[in-house]
Amino acid sequence: PNDPRKVIVKKLALCVAGRPDMELDLTGDISALKKQTFIIKEGVSYRIRIYFVVQREIVHGLKYVQKTYKLGVP
Repeated sequence: PNDPRKVIVKKLALCVAGRPDMELDLTGDISALKKQTFIIKEGVSYRIRIYFVVQREIVHGLKYVQKTYKLGVP
């Protein structure tokens, strides 16, 4: 109730067939998550699952933006 945000993202999950879901808990310290990496092989289909809560009002125009980087590859 004291949180001014309309949308609170609780958790993100990376879902790949044949592997257990890899989850990021976003309720704690987010700076520690910057060091966590996922390995997604080229050509593999995956899904992102977002767990969130909407409070107070209806949310219009909710948008998801994803940036993916190759780590250590020139």
